[in-house]
Amino acid sequence: MGWKVLVNAYDHKQFNSPNDVIVDRQGNIYFSDPKFGLLGSGQPATQDGGFVYRDNPKTKQVVRLNTPLLKSPNGLALSPDEKTLYIADSQLAYNPSNSYLKHQILAYTISTDKNLHNERVFAVITPGFPDGIKVDLQGNPWVSDGHGIQIFNPRGKMLGEIIVPQVVSNLAFDSKTPSLFITSDSKLYMFNLKP
Repeated sequence: MGWKVLVNAYDHKQFNSPNDVIVDRQGNIYFSDPKFGLLGSGQPATQDGGFVYRDNPKTKQVVRLNTPLLKSPNGLALSPDEKTLYIADSQLAYNPSNSYLKHQILAYTISTDKNLHNERVFAVITPGFPDGIKVDLQGNPWVSDGHGIQIFNPRGKMLGEIIVPQVVSNLAFDSKTPSLFITSDSKLYMFNLKP
């Protein structure tokens, strides 16, 4: 079985460099499309900024989500009830020495019509900038940062941090074990979690 392209353009223009993807229980596909995937490639950006999109494979409709605070979308995650969308804003990746660039998690309330409302800064991530995000069954976002994983409660209060020797890019839960897997520059880490 070969590849099947679900969507490759918005407004008749190709995406910049699609990055992260999540799927809700209705089958809607959310994906981020930053420009930093083009850095060093010599290719110009085709979209006029970095955005998050939602694709409905049933209707083949692609919607650019309304995220005015967002500068450079990266990781995505949904709350367990799928009423909140978390987006990593990794603008700092363009120039790590410029601390004025965004390095935060934004949160959005998803209405019944699938539109986003109540845009807010959920947490500022330091050191480094956020990349991957996952939400546990209790609704706590786990976010990669410059030296590990930061864990927050659903109100944005930091609960703790797992520090690893390398810069972390992403993470994933294995609910059967239960375990946490963390990817870094050159290693894969696994942590056993208490059930």
